[in-house]
Parts: sequence; structure tokens; C-alpha cells
Amino acid sequence: MGGGSAGGSGASVGPADATAPPTPRTAPVAATPVAAGRLTAASGVVQYGVVVRPGGDAQAAWKAAKAAIEARSLPPPPAGSVLAVEVEPASLRPFPPKLLPILGVELTAADEAAFQAADSVVRIEVPAAIADLPGAETAAAEAAIAAARVEQGWIIDPAMVQVFTLPAFVSRRPLPVVSDVRSLMVIHEVREEGGLTLLDTAGLARFGLPELVLHGIAASHSAALQLLVNAAAQTLVEQGGSSADGALDVRLDRLRTPGWPATAAAVQEAGGTGAIRLGLRWSVEPDVPLGDAIEIVLPGTGDSAARGYAATAFVAPPEGKVRYDAAADDAELKAARARAHARLAVLALRFANGVPDVESLSVKAPFTTTAGDVEWMWVEVKEWHGSSLTGILLNDPYGAMAVHAGDPVTVDQGDLFDYLWKHDGTSEGDETSAILMRRGE
Repeated sequence: MGGGSAGGSGASVGPADATAPPTPRTAPVAATPVAAGRLTAASGVVQYGVVVRPGGDAQAAWKAAKAAIEARSLPPPPAGSVLAVEVEPASLRPFPPKLLPILGVELTAADEAAFQAADSVVRIEVPAAIADLPGAETAAAEAAIAAARVEQGWIIDPAMVQVFTLPAFVSRRPLPVVSDVRSLMVIHEVREEGGLTLLDTAGLARFGLPELVLHGIAASHSAALQLLVNAAAQTLVEQGGSSADGALDVRLDRLRTPGWPATAAAVQEAGGTGAIRLGLRWSVEPDVPLGDAIEIVLPGTGDSAARGYAATAFVAPPEGKVRYDAAADDAELKAARARAHARLAVLALRFANGVPDVESLSVKAPFTTTAGDVEWMWVEVKEWHGSSLTGILLNDPYGAMAVHAGDPVTVDQGDLFDYLWKHDGTSEGDETSAILMRRGE
């Protein structure tokens, strides 16, 4: 599982539109709809760890954290829980060396080496009732910052499964903490078997909520659907649950946590619907206890990739239809296509064993309508064997044909018009689109 989280002020408990007190959380049953009512636990615990640099003064860091906590007037902890600021062996940190480049935020190679050599960590735990979590988040974050400043240590957020440099944490965790999941939750993007993508959250547990998981989407639709997952998480944080069995109504215009009204306005301006009814069912994830994760089920028909394409309308109208009517003898486009073919011949070796998890490859291929017209549409590549490329169609056709966006398709390398390869934060290709856009075609 990956993760996400949120923090906030005034998060209500129970469905916002419920007229009666929310029913208690029901016992989860695998792969069944999530019942209406409260999903939040009665209380939560805010946790941080501060890893002290090798040879640093762990006691000084501990004193700084303790003083920061004591400077705040916190409500008494829930019965049976204890506020803790303790020094522990650094061997308890949950980050194997090989994962630091992935889970570390702004860590340099020197940071990673020193982090692994550290011998002590200051553990901070602040329990609180759900309604008091924003204040507990603020107090715990202030304590972590104070401890890290003593020895320029690193801050661990166990809920997000991330480790931050002090500057990275300060910039990403504005104080006082508010319940915007986008600053307290992370969404992981994971390549699934078959080449589709999974999104899951880490951090909702700090609010006493299950994490969310969305299976089977095209990587090209990930950015739009991550906003949808964030909005679903924010809805659960503000409502505490759902008022309908197996469903969650997500409406951007109803979210009140600071930052979200501006997002709703931006989506409206972009032409997005900002509203969707999602299905919710208890997830069955490997190594995740039943009840700790909820699977989002996108509405509509077709397979998950097709429904994912349709769900991007939540953010903006799907790019959908693409038509290129350039003349067959267009010299500039023919030259660009020749360069694309030459490059694809080289890339074929790279992708012979599939597309790496951290990369994406799309190709522009021809499709024929029932009227015999040819339309060029983008395909997100999942497998490449010989001259055959299999993937997910990313566009809807203008004319009538048997395939639509989200459908699995197979195309031939020799027929391709262009490619777009994204890797290491950069992109390569798509030269023909640039030409057409420059011409206004």
C-alpha cells in the first residue's frame, strides 16, 4: 500500500448531509460496499521521528522537542493514550537504504549516507480526539522542527512513509496545520501487472480513516485522477464518512478547508465537472489488514481504464478527440515522422521487457473509421514485442469505430506517426504535434 494524509481545522465527524447522528463504523467485509455512516475512529495519534545526525546531541534535540510541546496548551489526551517524546535507537527508523531515494524528500547522497549512520531518533507522539487533531498536528510538527534544528536532523513522517530534510519539511508543512490532505497525504503511483497504474494514499490513517486505492488506470490519466483521489480523501476528512451505502459523493464546491475553494474555482474555469459519485468497497490488498484500505470504484461502463478516462472530466474535459488532416506530401511532417521512426527503432530495445514503473511511452497510431477515414490517436504503450505494441487508447475518435478511449489496442511500429517518452522529469518526442500547433492546425 502507498499512502496519503490530511490535517485540518474544524473537520466535522460524520456525513455532512446526514440528519441523524452517524452510525458507528461497521465491521468491514472484504470486497463488499462500505456501509454509510462514520468511518473515522474516535481518536488518532500524530507521530513524527527526528533522526539525529551521527555524533549529534540527542538529548539536546529531545529537550527542544519537549519544550515545544510544553509551550502549547493541548487538550488532555484520550483515555488510555499517552503523549510521548522519547529518544530511541535509530535502528527503529523504517527506511531501508535502497528506499531512501524514493521515500526521501530533497535528500542528497550525503544526507542518505549520514541518515543510515545515525544512532538515535527522537520519537514524538501526540494523541488527540479527531476534532482536536489539527492542534495536535501543529504541536507535533513544531516539536519535530525544533528538534531537527538543534542538529540539522531529518524528520520522519510515519503516516506518509517519508523522510524530509528540515527545509523540505518546513516548506511542505505550513503551520498552523489545516486539514488539506494535499499537504499531509501522499499518493503513490504504482505500475500494476499488465501495465496499468494503481494510485493509493498514505496518511489518512492519522485521521482515523482507511487509506484509499484506485486500480487499473492509464498512467497518462494519473495527474487528473490524483486530484480526484485527493478530493475524495478531503471529502472523507470533512464528513467523517459517507451518507450512502457503497458510494461517496465528491463535490469540489462543498469542500470548505482552506485551499479547496480556489481549486474548485480553477476546475470550474477549466471546464471540469468538479462533481462525481464514486463507488466505495473494502479493499483486499496484500499485507494490508482488512479495514485499513478502501477501493475507489469509478462510475460508468467498460473496463477500469475506460472509466478512468471518463473520470478525468472531473478536472477538465477529456482531451479526447484528435484529428490530423495534414497532406500526405507535407515535407515538414514527413521529415519529423522519419526522425520519430529512427528514434523508435532505438527505443525498441529499451522497452522490450516492458515500460519501467517510473517512465511512460505513448505513440501516435492510425485508426480507421467505419467510413474508411484514418484518424491518428495516442496509445499508452504497455508491451512491445517485435513490431507489435500493445497499450491503452488515450483518445476518443471523431468518426465511428469499434474502439474508444480506455480500450486495449495493438498497433504496428511501422505505422506510427510520432512518440512521447517521459522519464526522469523530462519528455522527448511529440515533434509533429508541436509543428501542427505552431501552424494552428
